[in-house]
Amino acid sequence: MKYPTIRGRRGFPATLSLAVMVATLASCAGPPLKLYIMAAGAPFQTNAAQTSAAQTSAAQTSIAMSRNPIVVEIRRVDVPGYLDNQDILVRSGNTLKRSQQGRLASRLSVEATGLLARRLAEAHPEALVTDQLQAQTPTYRLIVNVSVLDVTSDGTGELEADWQIFARDEAQPERRGRTQISLAGSVSTDQDVVTLERRLLESLAGKIGVSLFAGA
Repeated sequence: MKYPTIRGRRGFPATLSLAVMVATLASCAGPPLKLYIMAAGAPFQTNAAQTSAAQTSAAQTSIAMSRNPIVVEIRRVDVPGYLDNQDILVRSGNTLKRSQQGRLASRLSVEATGLLARRLAEAHPEALVTDQLQAQTPTYRLIVNVSVLDVTSDGTGELEADWQIFARDEAQPERRGRTQISLAGSVSTDQDVVTLERRLLESLAGKIGVSLFAGA
């Protein structure tokens, strides 16, 4: 028995019409979305002496930690509400332009916290620096507030932040710090924008590290 062929518009078989529709939609689709991880960049180094000291102490890190560990717990970084998402943003005047091809792998507050923890840990291998909640009271608890993280279309990056350091030893006073950082860089691609933001946060990590470990 021969079954009739179901035909679509203008006499084309329905299966052919569907195939043409799928091919048309596929051709209209844009490039695949790219996800960017801030902490995946090359380690930030301030100078050769610091790098050499870190390499020298790396072999002794596990021993030092087991005897008298310095534990630094970083709470999730606080950022302005309109920035705490996965968007890659560039400001032009009073307008924010959101990238259509790329996004951060996580919310900005998560990415910033992970980056600060990683850079502080790299610069100070003698300490256990973590963004995970600790079962016991850490040696230091770090709270960071980023009030401004701005990248403009002319390639200027601005960051303003303050931080608080609370010691487990109640005899140690609470320490506070504040900084303003300005850097220049390319913003031609999403990778460029993320790199400029990462450089700003790495500079912040360097400044926090100075005050954090000054009394350690």
